[in-house]
Amino acid sequence: MNTNFAFPLPLVIYRRVAPTRRPGAAAPVTERSPSSSPPLTTALSAPAIINLLYLAMIYLSDFLIPLPKSIEWIALASPAYYLDQRALSAMGAPSHGAALTHIGLLAAVTLLPAAMAIRRLARVG
Repeated sequence: MNTNFAFPLPLVIYRRVAPTRRPGAAAPVTERSPSSSPPLTTALSAPAIINLLYLAMIYLSDFLIPLPKSIEWIALASPAYYLDQRALSAMGAPSHGAALTHIGLLAAVTLLPAAMAIRRLARVG
């Protein structure tokens, strides 16, 4: 069994391309090293951002860990809460709220971002 597994660290490391500067020469250029992480605005960072949002949504939906009564209202803002209520109802366990409300909110959370993406793709291309 290999126990020498090292995790790559997402550090941004800059190195100087031009080690010396001659009089009258342009300022040295810095570039990102290949081991550095991409900025948060690229397509490569999208999965990481989505995973962070998705995990927060799961934990705050009262799905895995019961929330205290004082912050139980946060679960109502998470689509995972309504999906959990539908799953509980399908298994025959007691659930909160009406089935039509849960299905309607899940459909809205699905169709609204899809419509926004279609609109942007049609406009930008």
